[in-house]
Amino acid sequence: MPIHGFYKKAEVCRLTTFSPTTLWRRIKDGSFPAPITISKGRVAWSRISVDSWITSKIGDGTNSDDPVIAGEIGGDNARAS
Repeated sequence: MPIHGFYKKAEVCRLTTFSPTTLWRRIKDGSFPAPITISKGRVAWSRISVDSWITSKIGDGTNSDDPVIAGEIGGDNARAS
């Protein structure tokens, strides 16, 4: 069952390993969920949207957009060169 709530920017960066600059770039190009304004001068990300994005990237282990998951960099699933 999804957990409702919000993540702060620092938490989103930690979970995704994005720098703040990369986070905003991804939001701008539409490849990451935008934050929600929760009060004047305060934004946060829906836990459900961020967790769903992470799950979509992990998927079933066949995400060819991610070189680690695709087996191109390190790990036990790395392809032989």
